[in-house]
Amino acid sequence: MTHAWRTRGLASWLRATLVGLACTACGAGSRSLDEYRASPSDPRTFDERQRADLELARQAYESGDFGVAKTLFDQLAAARPDDLGLAMLAQEMAFAPAAAEQRQRIADSARQRAELEPSALNLLLAARVEPDPVRAHAYAQRALELAPKQPWTHYALGFLEARAGGWSEARAHVDEALVLDPGHRPARRLEAAILARSGELEEAVDALQVWLEAVEGDPRVSSDERALARLDLAQVFAQLGDDESALAALDALPDWGGRTLQRLCLQAAVQQGLGHPSEARDTTRAAQSRDPNAVMPLVQEALLLQHHLDDPKAALEAWQAVLARVRREQGLEALIQGLRARVILERAGASSL
Repeated sequence: MTHAWRTRGLASWLRATLVGLACTACGAGSRSLDEYRASPSDPRTFDERQRADLELARQAYESGDFGVAKTLFDQLAAARPDDLGLAMLAQEMAFAPAAAEQRQRIADSARQRAELEPSALNLLLAARVEPDPVRAHAYAQRALELAPKQPWTHYALGFLEARAGGWSEARAHVDEALVLDPGHRPARRLEAAILARSGELEEAVDALQVWLEAVEGDPRVSSDERALARLDLAQVFAQLGDDESALAALDALPDWGGRTLQRLCLQAAVQQGLGHPSEARDTTRAAQSRDPNAVMPLVQEALLLQHHLDDPKAALEAWQAVLARVRREQGLEALIQGLRARVILERAGASSL
């Protein structure tokens, strides 16, 4: 499984590129920061020294000093044994930067501890690093049986169900977690993903905006998690057809590691939606420079040239580039975009590949 119970981006890839970013939203709700502040794990429940240690731990982790970060989170978890999230963060400090072999050793150790001492915490720690999804689910289910009033056990099963595509089951578990702790931050984040996945886009916007406000300055939440939430928010705005808000959310993002390509592709789609096809093409070029092997920026440029920049010759050349690129790639996306390029080129009598 992934190394953290952390909700991935709502769009693992753009579900729409330059055509039809529209979806009907269900009724909007209203979430409150008071729900977060009432949580037993709210940052204000930490004393001054603990808050300082949290800040130091996060700074150490994000600067690459993982050993210091783990030591600090271990100490915080020991001081607050009822806060299972701290124990999971301590595990994360060792697991996230580890190579595959070291991750396997961490998973093996967690599995052995869970089987020798099957407490809810040990079972959850084993489940979150367990590569076998069936075994991970079994550990989380056993943790729930041992601690049905612990929101982390419900959240864990919700995360695993969502990862397996069981969105209705995930929603039921998240609802249970939020009954027990309305301010449970990971559960609220997963709730936003479920709402977006279900097409309840206005609700998803509300959930993401309140979550971002609630975790501002919370050192338990990484800068990467916040940036990913902002990217998700931009995606939902785009699906609602609110391109101005989507662009504002994207403008707030830095040049951001492995997700920069996704941000640029979404930005190009939003710029096209705002009626700026030339700017959109410049953005697709920036995306191609960022990752010369990526297929989506080439597809976006081809669509822009074909439908918005009135340059059929350049569009056909772009589709030929798409076809040439996907022949070097594997996977469903490459297959779909390759078929799309071939159909367009064959209709134009221009496929020479």
